[in-house]
Amino acid sequence: MKKLLIMFFVILMCMSCKKDNQNVYLQQEEISLVQPRIEVSNTIIDSFVTLVAKTGTKGTEIYYTTDKSEPILSSLKYVTPLKIFEPGVYNFKSFHPNWKPSETATITFYKMGYQPTDIIWYTKPNEKYKGQGRLTLVNKKKASLSYGNPAWVGFDSVAIAKVVFNNKMMVKNIDIGFLCDPQSWIFPPSEITLYLNDSNNNSDKIITLVDGLDSMVPSTMKNINIEINKEVNSLRIVITNLQHIPEWHEGAGNKAWLFMDEWIFN
Repeated sequence: MKKLLIMFFVILMCMSCKKDNQNVYLQQEEISLVQPRIEVSNTIIDSFVTLVAKTGTKGTEIYYTTDKSEPILSSLKYVTPLKIFEPGVYNFKSFHPNWKPSETATITFYKMGYQPTDIIWYTKPNEKYKGQGRLTLVNKKKASLSYGNPAWVGFDSVAIAKVVFNNKMMVKNIDIGFLCDPQSWIFPPSEITLYLNDSNNNSDKIITLVDGLDSMVPSTMKNINIEINKEVNSLRIVITNLQHIPEWHEGAGNKAWLFMDEWIFN
């Protein structure tokens, strides 16, 4: 009888251990991996830049894409640091057999463009967020997600400047980088107007409307590309901040902050 009781307790313990292991496995399957940590030498490409992807979970593999699609297990596998020669959007995701895949880590690379000779500012940034001086937006340095990064230039009003080039040149497009952080009252611009060769003539004016936000979103670095395709020796750029924060936000009705980190001309 004593032996039967001992066997019974052993069986119960084994069943309990098995159940605990199953619960742990199920819990693992329900928890996502942490995003890969991406480190780059620069996001503006002259000849090439170097990219390193890291993960802190043992047994994790990183896969990536270069066509804006979501990485899957049949995508390119990250093995060693990458040399990036061409501009584009790179997506990275961590995978592990016992865990849910991570959220996607996205990084955008830009081609180094023409260097303006000068920027003439008609409006001034807020004194707290004036960047690294007058040429901050063309110094070939992108910022981080923190609006306190010195590569950001912050405006609480419309931003107006004239960009001057040494000679007349064919400019295909301009990339304007900005921060979207509604929790900090930082919104996308509402409108961007370019005056080619600093002209008030309507035929030399390009107006671009920017999509706004309809809900709270995480802090994100964004970029808008505007086609020009004309010869220019100067551009007057007018970037209008959001004049009325939407009703769903705690700051409804107030003006929004506008933060920019780089203008790139190609």
